[in-house]
Amino acid sequence: MKKEIAEGNVLIAEFMGGKEVDWFAERVVLIPHEHQAHLGLPQIISMQNYHTWAKSYIVDMEVKYHSDWNWIMPVYLKAKEEIKSRRMRGRNNSTGNIGNVIIHTGSNAVKDAGELILEGKCLEAQQKLVEAIKWYNRTKDK
Repeated sequence: MKKEIAEGNVLIAEFMGGKEVDWFAERVVLIPHEHQAHLGLPQIISMQNYHTWAKSYIVDMEVKYHSDWNWIMPVYLKAKEEIKSRRMRGRNNSTGNIGNVIIHTGSNAVKDAGELILEGKCLEAQQKLVEAIKWYNRTKDK
């Protein structure tokens, strides 16, 4: 279970514009500073310049998407917006590549995550958002 949580947290961090790096003895993910999170990280980032762009977090100890409302809520809001925009593109798509049934997979996972967050169930919400992000990653080029 601990490995699933860590993998889910890394997937979420990447969805939020972060990146896992292999620079330290611990498993570390870089997450962009809040004021530039919408930009993500630059293409070229190094041990020398990452402090300018991001904060480093130890995956197993410091990344808290599974246990802290302040971490999970921005993910929920971004996932909700991304899937909503996907749904709009699907409706406007004359070829019909993304059907409503497919959209519901991601949309329902995000909706369920929102309900779980309101109930204070961050771990379960994290799992639903991981499901939604995996769906998003599979369908983003369609």
